[in-house]
Amino acid sequence: RFSAENHGGIFLVLGLMVYLLDDNIRKNYPKLMLAGFLMGLSFMSRYQLGVSIAGFGLWLIFIRRAAITEYVGLLLGGIISLGLGALMDKWLYGHWAFPAYGYFHVNLIQDKVSEFGLSPWHYYFTEFIGAAVPPLSIIMLIGICLTIYFRPKNPIVWAFIPLMLTHFAIGHKEFRFLFPVLTMLPFLTLAAWEEIPKLPWMLWFRQKWVWNICLAINLVLLPFCITKPTDDTVNFLYKLDRQPRPSMVITYPYDTLWLRLKWRNYYFVKDVRVRTIYSEHDFDSVRKNYQGNLMFYYSKRPPAYFYKVPHKVIVGTIPSWIPEDMIYKINFNGWVERSKYWTLSRITK
Repeated sequence: RFSAENHGGIFLVLGLMVYLLDDNIRKNYPKLMLAGFLMGLSFMSRYQLGVSIAGFGLWLIFIRRAAITEYVGLLLGGIISLGLGALMDKWLYGHWAFPAYGYFHVNLIQDKVSEFGLSPWHYYFTEFIGAAVPPLSIIMLIGICLTIYFRPKNPIVWAFIPLMLTHFAIGHKEFRFLFPVLTMLPFLTLAAWEEIPKLPWMLWFRQKWVWNICLAINLVLLPFCITKPTDDTVNFLYKLDRQPRPSMVITYPYDTLWLRLKWRNYYFVKDVRVRTIYSEHDFDSVRKNYQGNLMFYYSKRPPAYFYKVPHKVIVGTIPSWIPEDMIYKINFNGWVERSKYWTLSRITK
């Protein structure tokens, strides 16, 4: 996925690999500079990764006790990448700028980031367990905790913990903020494998049946995940673009998904009209007077008057062969309202 979080995480891990996989790195200036250069690219891609780089720097000082030549090589590589970034900023902004400071000042000092919503400190634990698919997520979480406990001097741990603590401390949280550490998870999980014998009560973690279950779940879900768009609006736009013209979509006011589509004007289907309705009278007026292809988009349960007119589902998060009234009959604990539920239907006359 092309995102700052992924780019930053990849560059960071590449830099760590260049440094950590060479036993003779102390005297290898080209590799030291390359490692520093990649970490600089990581910082430019995602400023928050500066705390991971700082954590690795502290590991160099207190654990590895690196030679001066190592610091010089790493710093030179980092300065080169940051210098190139400054030149690109000058080119694109039209003047010299330091976006990293602006990002920090606006989001943390002025606390603008809190305007996007606040979540409790444990948000990432609960989200990770659900998003990474249990029991895989639970096994990974256990492995990460064991690796941190048994290998506190590992450089990956020193890069991982500062970033996580930073995101725990900041009130606004989104799951995508964890993307930079995804490339670290294989090591953090599998390193625990070697430590299991130290904990007899955890020997089940090394049982073959546990990993067979994980493999089976992964083989089933992987094809689905790699063929499904990360953002469900892509499928919506794909179907919308292939509707006959002229077309109009009627929707509710302040619908969040439709607002997101408006923000993405480079994807927006520009020759489809949009009409917001506020009452049954508005709905009937549009339906009777509009002569083109009329569609209705909703991300909440539509009002009763919508069901009075013939309609056919075009695309939605719930398969069209499942009756919509059935969905709400099994709406235990309000799971429909808390899910990314939306539907685009064609109104047939």
